[in-house]
Amino acid sequence: MRCASPLMNPVWSSLAVAICAVGMLAAFLALRRLPTPHGVQVTESKHIPADVINCVIFHVYRSSASNTTNRRTGSRMPAAA
Repeated sequence: MRCASPLMNPVWSSLAVAICAVGMLAAFLALRRLPTPHGVQVTESKHIPADVINCVIFHVYRSSASNTTNRRTGSRMPAAA
């Protein structure tokens, strides 16, 4: 079996971008229509370094990957080392 990226074809790439754009627009409009009981004003924020974010994302992905099942064999996948 040969794996090929559907994004190599310009039609599929354009379709994927269009579907994502429509989904983002629908989500934005749906969230905009929700009633909010209180207004929110950001008065202070703190910078989070990119290396901290990358470390957190790695560990979240690693923990979620260890809880998945291999579709082909039906066995549990071992935890990442």
